[in-house]
Amino acid sequence: MAGRIKDVETSLRQQLGSLARSSSKHCIYRVPDNLLKVKRECYNPLVVSIGPLYYKNRTLKSSHELKLRHLECFLEFCNYTNGNNNATSLGEFIDIIRECEEEARSYYAEKITLSSDEFVEMVMVDATFIIFLFMEFSDQFSLGPHPMENKYDVMLQVHQDLFLEENQLPFFILNHLYDVAFGEAYPDISFKDITCNFIGFSFFPGREVARSAIGKEKLMKVPKIMHLVDFLRTCCLPTKLRYQLPEYTNGVDSDELPLTAKELKTLGVKFMASESKTLLDITFSKGVLHIPTLIIQDTTESTLRSIVFFEQCHHFCDSYVIDYLFFLDALIHTQEDVQILVQHGIIKHFFGSNDEVANLFNRITKNLSMRNPGFYYAQVCQDLNAYLIKTKKNKWKALMSKKDCFDYPWSIMVVFILLALQVYSNFIN
Repeated sequence: MAGRIKDVETSLRQQLGSLARSSSKHCIYRVPDNLLKVKRECYNPLVVSIGPLYYKNRTLKSSHELKLRHLECFLEFCNYTNGNNNATSLGEFIDIIRECEEEARSYYAEKITLSSDEFVEMVMVDATFIIFLFMEFSDQFSLGPHPMENKYDVMLQVHQDLFLEENQLPFFILNHLYDVAFGEAYPDISFKDITCNFIGFSFFPGREVARSAIGKEKLMKVPKIMHLVDFLRTCCLPTKLRYQLPEYTNGVDSDELPLTAKELKTLGVKFMASESKTLLDITFSKGVLHIPTLIIQDTTESTLRSIVFFEQCHHFCDSYVIDYLFFLDALIHTQEDVQILVQHGIIKHFFGSNDEVANLFNRITKNLSMRNPGFYYAQVCQDLNAYLIKTKKNKWKALMSKKDCFDYPWSIMVVFILLALQVYSNFIN
């Protein structure tokens, strides 16, 4: 009996030892199977692997040469800009990464089984690939011929891969290597700047945010960017965060979400593309629903799902993009709702039909939980509902004030129908 107990104890100790260390720095998470089954291609990289989670994936090995060519260009440009005598050597960069290795590993929620040498080599290759790639798509550097020149056909997929939650490196390593390599030669160009430029160049939801003063101001105020998905989420955050809003109700019930765009339009609500360059700045004022323009293309769903998954894991009590998607999903049920938003410049898409856009929003919120109370757009929903109730009352008063209101039988019927609708509306609310 004692021997069997010892065997069980040994087995459990081995399993406990294989667990990743619990860390408050965890911010790069493995996507669970239940989400992968919904739409695997939105979560898995298809062209390039970044970080340890896909390091040994055979289907992505073909990108290794491309990454090595970027490493070569990174070192050559470092020598050129700093002078051969002052440039940091490959060995010195490796030493810098090795010093950061323990902290970098702590960013991954899953235990990383790569050896120290494998991990450092992987970070060196992947980090320099990202840094030099971002520099390639900036007009602030005179790089000459580069590995991605005339390869715009693959850039869209590379962009999608770089902004997948599983496909990440800690941002502090990217920032540190850039500063060591180019900080002295380009003191006025930060790694945050060239990341903003790359996002602005590429097609992503709300891409204008990255180029706006508001976007950069927000980024400067954020004490620590964790990785590129976090960077993208930060760019998209509303101008006013929760703690900056005036007091409003603690939450909103699901049945208080807005009606569909078609229903709102029928009831007199107007739609307008907001002038705000911040994607999540939705407001309602004087009968007009202001929503920033959302550009939708093939990579949009993947990008949104990646940010949403990160929010679920890391910011569930302070979600913004999840709340934004629930708000849009409430507005959009059919292609007719999409058409209204397209007509007013709120949605621009490159899909074959409005039906495809409607289906995107209808499926993206499946298996998602909305934080309740605490829904960010609670006040917008309440203002919308208050406006609709006020509109109904005004129509009722206008009808009752007519002198010949009861001169005709149909008028009496209309009054009774409106009365019944008002009683029913009060009952369900």
